[in-house]
Amino acid sequence: MLRITIIAAASALLLAACSTDVKETPAPGAAPHVAGQSLAVKSVHGQSSATNLPGDLMPRLTQAIQGEVGSGASGGQAANLEFNVVDYKEVSGAARALGGMLAGSNRLHVAVTLRDPSGAVLRQFEVDRKSNPGALGAVSDQEGGLITATAKAIAATLAK
Repeated sequence: MLRITIIAAASALLLAACSTDVKETPAPGAAPHVAGQSLAVKSVHGQSSATNLPGDLMPRLTQAIQGEVGSGASGGQAANLEFNVVDYKEVSGAARALGGMLAGSNRLHVAVTLRDPSGAVLRQFEVDRKSNPGALGAVSDQEGGLITATAKAIAATLAK
């Protein structure tokens, strides 16, 4: 019985260590988003207002988003996806090795805007991914985990 309790508590801690929050923001002057309304993403472009990004984050994130949403997919209203990395924090591998979970959370906060070919805003939302891999972060690709989860959350939001 004690074993089951320990396993359940450890599982709860692991699940609580990661979260992805999506906040939809009504686009000024745009019709409200209708669930099931299909958008065909034709291009993905990113920028950053965060100051502490690793040099490879923007191309990796752009590529991950393109892979998740498709590029030039047909069957919906044409849209260009623009994203802005608002905040980025990654705890170092050394801090993870020494402090594990106590070293704090990693974070990738991205603001997404979809525009039609004329430039009018179709949809806006923010994805805020936080993760805390504990001591495993010392030997894993923490940046890659944030990128993959964020790209998947963007694609899932577009599919709604």
